Amino acid sequence: MANAIWIINRVRDCSNIDASIVVNLYNSLVELAPEDMDGLRVLFRKDLGVYIRHYENPYIAAAIAYIDQRVCSLRKSTRMREYIGVLSELLTQEKQRSEVYLHPESLNPAKNALNLQFLVREVDQIYQMAGAMLEAGDDRDGLRIIYSLLKRFDGSDTLQTLQRKFISSAESDILQGCPQRPTNADSRNSDFTLTAVDYFDGKLDTYKATIHGLFQGDSNYIAALEKAFARVINSLAAKRKLATRPSRLAAEYCNLVLSKNKLQLTGPGNDTKQAVPYLCKAMQIVHAYNDKDEFFAYYKRLLAHRLLNDASISTDLEEAAISDIYITENANQTLNPEVMAIEKSDIQIMLAEVSMSSEYSCKFAQQYPGLGFGMDVKILAHDQWAGTFKSHGAHLAFPPVLTMACNLYAQFYKQTHKGRTLQWQWAISRATVHLYFPESTSRFAESGYTIVVNVYQLVILELLTDSLAFKNATALTHSQIRFATSMSIERVEQELNVMAKHGILQYVAGGTKVQINNKFNSEHSQIDISQSMATQEKDEVENSILAHRISYLRADIALIMKKHKRMMYSELFMR
Repeated sequence: MANAIWIINRVRDCSNIDASIVVNLYNSLVELAPEDMDGLRVLFRKDLGVYIRHYENPYIAAAIAYIDQRVCSLRKSTRMREYIGVLSELLTQEKQRSEVYLHPESLNPAKNALNLQFLVREVDQIYQMAGAMLEAGDDRDGLRIIYSLLKRFDGSDTLQTLQRKFISSAESDILQGCPQRPTNADSRNSDFTLTAVDYFDGKLDTYKATIHGLFQGDSNYIAALEKAFARVINSLAAKRKLATRPSRLAAEYCNLVLSKNKLQLTGPGNDTKQAVPYLCKAMQIVHAYNDKDEFFAYYKRLLAHRLLNDASISTDLEEAAISDIYITENANQTLNPEVMAIEKSDIQIMLAEVSMSSEYSCKFAQQYPGLGFGMDVKILAHDQWAGTFKSHGAHLAFPPVLTMACNLYAQFYKQTHKGRTLQWQWAISRATVHLYFPESTSRFAESGYTIVVNVYQLVILELLTDSLAFKNATALTHSQIRFATSMSIERVEQELNVMAKHGILQYVAGGTKVQINNKFNSEHSQIDISQSMATQEKDEVENSILAHRISYLRADIALIMKKHKRMMYSELFMR
């Protein structure tokens, strides 16, 4: 046996020795029958008594002596940082040797003996060093070494305390650095939305990389980090800094990703793969946020905006996005599968109806090719659209040509769907017009401007350009416009102010009349002044969310009461 230990010591000194010599030797000791020798029985491992007494114990003693010889001076000199560095390297090497030269049942006894000899007495001091390193953040190698040493104490309180300290530090750092929306910033400011979501994504990536680098990708650390991030996202402090709900922030970020002329994420063919990493950033917030139904309420509202205003990059990308959200949420089990299925179904119905409406518009254009302009009508037949926009069916006096077009489309639709009545929603309708301004001096003066307007603005522009309507008058008063269009005075003033702000109209006669601004100039040939999507405001969305929660709660209560005909109120409440 002494020769075997001598051979292993030569291995420790980096000599090239055939490992099979020692392995065959200890295997022969394992195969002995210790039950015939009472004095060689060992508690819990009585069948390895000869091997333990004559090989394992001398091996461990030699390992302790070898390591102690190399760290003794460092321990006595109190150079603790250098001591743990050398000790960690020696223990790692010894672990690798043990896996070759020891029986599998000897690995834990060997590890425990080395821990007792070199770590138990210094564990408190090592933990204090770790705490100082976490606060300073300037010794990643030292922290990695300490973790590997403490990891040898599987499930120890010290290791768990180190984890709690690291996660607590990360949680505090994420919350303190959370972007704060400027007090004068618009709640829908896209720059802040991008900054906030990118901040959270960057912080999570940084700490996950730290865990992989310092703590060997410990799954317990990853799980603890995700819980800490969830606490931050759901905290009142984060909501105050963001000045909005994180669910709304995530939905607005998805809207930027999926909208035309926003982030310009997709290349030729609208490759959906390019958008997936961006959507994942927002979904990290959704996973962590408790009230996921809020996200879907805001998401559906913004989806309606994209679909009805033709602002979506593509329906294929919209389909891929909701499918990825559905798959990811189900995999994480962060939302009731039934609720998630309903939300997915609602969104798919919205996408299907827009696609079907496009087919109707193509058929209408083929059937009535002589209108002189195109019509793209969206048929919103299902309740899934309810709550995504304000419904306005008020009367509006259209110019004859537009009235004829609307009547023709209603007639065309009834040919396929008998018994249905179309209710036009002017508040969410838009038109694209091409205007020429005779005194314009910009580079687009000859080619003209393409301007996107809402229906109310379209009717006003048609009225102002039709000089015969008021006996060749080029400027009209508010009252005249109101009388001719049947709009409310508030609506007339709102739309006139928007067009005057963009320079398309101008006030004359001391502000009492308005007319087309023939000197209109712009640096852009395409301008959108429609502001057409009269979507719900914040309070209305929150009321819609509350109504959905109440309906789900009532359904659950009814289901419980059907299963249990008699039960105490307290029991119902607990369920």
